[in-house]
Amino acid sequence: MKIPSFIFGPILRFLDKHGSDELYLSWLFYNRLGYWPNLRHPKTFNEKLQWMKIHDHNPLFSLYADKYRVREHIAETIGEQYLIPIHGVYDKADDIDFDTLPNQFVLKCNHGAGCNVICKDKNSLDRVDTIRQLSEWMAKDFSHFKREYHYASIERKIICEKFMLDKETGELRDYKFFCIGGEVQMIQVDMGRFKQHKRNIYDKNWNLLDVEISFPRDTSCVIDPPKELEEMKNIAEILSKEFLQVRVDLYVINHQVYFGELTFFSGAGFSKYNPRQFEIELGKKIHLPLEK
Repeated sequence: MKIPSFIFGPILRFLDKHGSDELYLSWLFYNRLGYWPNLRHPKTFNEKLQWMKIHDHNPLFSLYADKYRVREHIAETIGEQYLIPIHGVYDKADDIDFDTLPNQFVLKCNHGAGCNVICKDKNSLDRVDTIRQLSEWMAKDFSHFKREYHYASIERKIICEKFMLDKETGELRDYKFFCIGGEVQMIQVDMGRFKQHKRNIYDKNWNLLDVEISFPRDTSCVIDPPKELEEMKNIAEILSKEFLQVRVDLYVINHQVYFGELTFFSGAGFSKYNPRQFEIELGKKIHLPLEK
């Protein structure tokens, strides 16, 4: 049961200043998911992500979570052809010269999650509001609230990427490969994120699983696996081999695979799994140092 905000808010603020990360995350976890996590001996996937936030401070997290600096790693590891072209990189929103940009583009901050402005028609874009929104995001510390400390050391930038749309699906379909121990364990596909968000979960062989993660499944139609699935799995496993676990996000645009991002704490470790047994089984695959 979710704790009423008038009770939860003051408790969380007190723990933020005076409590340990373990206690703070435990309260946040309970309020999001409805059960108390065991962060001393974690079992579920979410619990193990929280344990990693507290104990695993791999410096590569900051480098590879940086949406700008990771591009160099991608070019060196799998090739520049997998990078979405960029129109510009800016230190602050006021530096953006909209007149030099094409009619369609995407603006995103490199140091957090969900900081995207998708422009499909520059003539109808509210430039003042766009600069205001980007400036707010640039000032925001994404490392603190959910204790994702690797975001703190990222030098903040705004990236302008080419607007991408797949002709066959009519959207930018997001394929998220959950890798554990350098192997793909499951594939998450997000559809209609800006309309009616649905999310399907597949095993690595593209069998639809009776599983929901925070959003409902789309069972209204059969989604065929992309023809590039084997290539995508290979890319995901190459990029994940250095880590206990990581989510590798990829796109397919007109049969060309593109890199999206590397996410080290999917859903910040607060995603709702249904059934929960699936999350337990997924968690068993992560062998933390305390289990060795």
